[in-house]
Amino acid sequence: MQNFLAEEYGLADESASTAATALHNLQAELIDLFCAWIDPSYSRNSGKKPKPKIQEELKGESGHKKEKNVGDDISEALASLSIKKEGKRQSAPSVNEGITLVDKILGLKIDLEVRTWKSIINALHLNSEAQSSKFLEIVDFARRNGTATFNLLIACIADRKLSEHFKPEVLFEILLLGESSPERAEKFAKTIEDFAQNDNRSHSCEFREQCRQVLRQALEIARKGPAAKEFADLVKNCINDEPTDTQKFYNFKNLVNSLLPLLGHELPKSEDRGWNISKKFGLQLIKQAIEEYQSNKVNNEQFRERIWTVLAHQPALKNEAVKEMNTKIKGPKRDAETSYWENKENFSRAEFPDVNESNEKNANDEDKFHALPKDLVVQYINDEIGLNRIVNDLEREKEKCAPERDAVVTFDVEWSAYRQFAGNNRASILQLTTAEQVYVIDLIQPETDDYKRALIKLLSALFGDELVIKIGFQSEDLRILRLAFPSCIELYSPKKIVCISKVAAKIIQGAGKKTLSDLCATCLENKKPLNKAEQKSDWDRRPLRSSQLNYAALDAFCLMELFNYCALNLLMMELMVVRFKLMTLVIIDTV
Repeated sequence: MQNFLAEEYGLADESASTAATALHNLQAELIDLFCAWIDPSYSRNSGKKPKPKIQEELKGESGHKKEKNVGDDISEALASLSIKKEGKRQSAPSVNEGITLVDKILGLKIDLEVRTWKSIINALHLNSEAQSSKFLEIVDFARRNGTATFNLLIACIADRKLSEHFKPEVLFEILLLGESSPERAEKFAKTIEDFAQNDNRSHSCEFREQCRQVLRQALEIARKGPAAKEFADLVKNCINDEPTDTQKFYNFKNLVNSLLPLLGHELPKSEDRGWNISKKFGLQLIKQAIEEYQSNKVNNEQFRERIWTVLAHQPALKNEAVKEMNTKIKGPKRDAETSYWENKENFSRAEFPDVNESNEKNANDEDKFHALPKDLVVQYINDEIGLNRIVNDLEREKEKCAPERDAVVTFDVEWSAYRQFAGNNRASILQLTTAEQVYVIDLIQPETDDYKRALIKLLSALFGDELVIKIGFQSEDLRILRLAFPSCIELYSPKKIVCISKVAAKIIQGAGKKTLSDLCATCLENKKPLNKAEQKSDWDRRPLRSSQLNYAALDAFCLMELFNYCALNLLMMELMVVRFKLMTLVIIDTV
């Protein structure tokens, strides 16, 4: 194939190369060219890469071969902009020239990855309104004629500036163009959530409600089946296509279901709560548990629970688990565990394994890890009376602090580690610490409407109160709470919420990059880290084990300890500044 790519880059035309490989290699070559042309500081990865192979015949969606001289198309697109080999350019390009190239790339119908589109958007330096508008005109044209891709739209709405151009209806296009694999759902779910909550918009609450309405409409269409006229009309009107097969419908339906919790649809009650343990993921969890058990990072109780939880969903993995134990576990523990698991047949999540009580106390060694004070009483809350008592306790806490200062509450959330994809995660336990109390609140039992309403009342009172400072660690806990309680508006616009790592960063260099355990080891008096052995336990089991309750309570309690440490040190720093200023005034007056 004699064309630009073959001549300049030595791309051979071999029938043995697949269409997928050809497009992947072409994509890599194209983005290298584009970024090097737009940004001279861009450099390719060092080292030799295998020469890409392009075949002249690409298979269409139906499986039949269709003629498409891809090389000639790219030759025309790149040569028209004077792009030379190795990405060197004859003259400095304009942004308009770069946007023109984007237009030509879209015309090739090559599905560039999200990160590739993000690189292109960054390389274009769309600083002015006119430049952004020109780029968005190209994107809108591609949306109308059916050449826009899922990845392009995700990259656009992920950009805070560009995302303001799009209306909630773009979610229809994203749902129709996407794939239903859990991996894909996990990757874009957070982007969709951020788009719907875009605080840059003047009417963010109204916009979020419009996004919810789009999803409600999508859900209604998904419930009618692949042959419904509404689905065919949606495909035609939104992506200028025809529903030629049922797979597009099922992709659409699965993605709708994956997004509903993010944007305000209450989650269905389910015994398994959306668990998704595939055989591959299950085997990965088994190997990880065995490795941590052998290295004494977890005790026998924690180890057996983790293996049991996996086998309750994938019992066919039992032989693999025993084989792995026989290979990786050393000493007397190996015989005890292989014998135990070989004799087990039924793995119900309603039951849990018996525990070897004689197991060494390695994972709860208080000499090595930070722990709760021995006299501290932790309140476990799982009824409406307890939830209402917390609301009243918060009011009393505010009264004690007013008017000199705000009340402070630290919070943490636990969820099960046995969901393969983050989009399925749902909060199981909420921990709160006030100046006087520590609460561990059950978020999944009892499953009654009255209890759910009482939980939402508590969350609304806490996160919507401007007289209570909420101290957490990073943003993941808040996101997980939203998944469990999407109708709680206050979780989307919380008042006075602070990340402890940002507070600590004012005192300790590099604190923003430390884990919570690292902060405890650095800041607290005993200089001990947290014991994280329970982090990957089954937080959906009931009843929770005593070590789980202690772990959960400590996560919230240590946040209060860290806050007190930071507050004291910041106060001392302020006093030192005031003292220095006073000394300066005295010196000046003396002179």
